[in-house]
Amino acid sequence: MRFEDAFAYTRNVAGSFEEPCCRHLWEAAIRCHGTMLEVGVLYGRSASLLLQAARVNHTKVILIDPCEPRHQEVRERAARDFPDVEAQVLTVESKDAQVNEPLGLVHIDAVHCVDETGYDHPWHDAEHWLPLLEPGGFACFHDYDPVVFPDIVRAVDHFTADWIDVGTVGTLAIRVKPV
Repeated sequence: MRFEDAFAYTRNVAGSFEEPCCRHLWEAAIRCHGTMLEVGVLYGRSASLLLQAARVNHTKVILIDPCEPRHQEVRERAARDFPDVEAQVLTVESKDAQVNEPLGLVHIDAVHCVDETGYDHPWHDAEHWLPLLEPGGFACFHDYDPVVFPDIVRAVDHFTADWIDVGTVGTLAIRVKPV
């Protein structure tokens, strides 16, 4: 499946993920051969790309976001449009999600900063999820922007300092865990 075919579907899904970022995520997802996990689903635009790639690669998708109303729409879309894909939607905070399987791709697009209590969401998301990523797996980080979201850049640069930098397109940074 080509990106243009996948994006023909995805462009009709609400969300802020722009076409260049979608293409960059697609290029990683279509090469993934393990379970794909997304933290921060919003309306499901980037998740729709993961579901389409999972259909091609015969892999599983796990979607994590604490917002139940949005999840209902994402669940319905996954069941209706991707009945052949094993998809799990977890309505919990990232830090409370329990996933105990190796991952081939992690896409982190959740809370982008340190909150008012001092909880560093980007740091903890990277610390929590990246150890589950298999060697050779893809780590994708949306809103990698040192001016607007310095907490994301700090966490990504710390946890992936010696990883392969696939590049940043728009604000989507992708790294590959060393083998």
